Amino acid sequence: MIFFWLTVCVFIFYHLWQKIFYIVVIAVLSRGRKKIKKKNMNYLVSIIVPAYNEEKVIARRIRNLLSQNYKNMEIIVVESGSTDKTYEKAASFGKKIKVLKQKKRSGKASAVNFAMKHAKGDIIMVTDANAVFRRNTVKKMVMGFADPSVGGVCGRYRVSNPDTPLTRIVDIYWWIEYKMRLFESNIYSLTTFSGEITAFRKGIIKANEKSLSEDFEMALQIIRKGGRVVYEPEAVVYEANPTNFREEIKQKTRRAIGTIQTLSENRDLLFNRKYGLFSSLVLPTHKMSPLLHPFVDILMLIAITIYFPLISIYILLFYLACSVTYVLIPPLRKLTILPLYFLVLDFTVLAAWFKYIRGSYSVRWETTQSTRI
Repeated sequence: MIFFWLTVCVFIFYHLWQKIFYIVVIAVLSRGRKKIKKKNMNYLVSIIVPAYNEEKVIARRIRNLLSQNYKNMEIIVVESGSTDKTYEKAASFGKKIKVLKQKKRSGKASAVNFAMKHAKGDIIMVTDANAVFRRNTVKKMVMGFADPSVGGVCGRYRVSNPDTPLTRIVDIYWWIEYKMRLFESNIYSLTTFSGEITAFRKGIIKANEKSLSEDFEMALQIIRKGGRVVYEPEAVVYEANPTNFREEIKQKTRRAIGTIQTLSENRDLLFNRKYGLFSSLVLPTHKMSPLLHPFVDILMLIAITIYFPLISIYILLFYLACSVTYVLIPPLRKLTILPLYFLVLDFTVLAAWFKYIRGSYSVRWETTQSTRI
């Protein structure tokens, strides 16, 4: 029984640390920290919108950016090998924007680097083609760059369609993420940008074109150079989340592969005294620890199976019942979504490890259809 109780202790500590204790610790550590300087700035901002087969949303995106109350900016749409009318719809805005055409689709990082060669701005901002900013979002993002210690600013992502059981769960996740990022930013720096809303000083980084998680990788580049990536919760961006598990699994698996890849390439940043609490607490917990999630759960299931095999059968039957109910009885989905969501998290991380080890992944992104609304 020693193995069983050790496993129980590991399981309980891991989940309590991930979901409760870590947030409490960083909340306490962030108190009394010096806030960054913020003030209205008039930097020229180059807003880059990578686009692949985005004819459904690209015109709305451009109109949304043109409506910003911050006017010292240029909009650059990078059309990357689309097979639809993305280029034509973007080009219809004429001289109000720049439209660049990449003949070869080589991933988001490649599109960003391509656009930066043509960008005139002091600040580079990267956003998605299906995202929507509040009217003051760009203005709020730029204010953080008044502080010379700031190399990058990340805005607040909000789920625009929290009207299904799945998207409501994701919306709750992003509320927790919002709190964590507030505290992490106050301690020193975020671990990553949000792909929907990223801004950094021109020349401070070059996106790694082999990376699946350019948002994470670019943030670490800034930290290596002595800069900070800070959080601006008043710079809000809305974007739809996948409404079905098939697309959610695909999206989360890709993100997990990118996290594994970036951590592997930047493992010297882990537990490195040079970077203080960021290296010893924030990065290991926020980025490395979730990659262990399925292994902790599987270890617990193995221990239960060895000592209490009947209970393990009940657990499997419970998840089977949840799956069948979710598929066959839509009105009851809200009752089964939580256990299924955690099951999906475990599955996506396991799939990511498998694909990363095999090398079976691509930097090219695919449009998620249920988010193009």
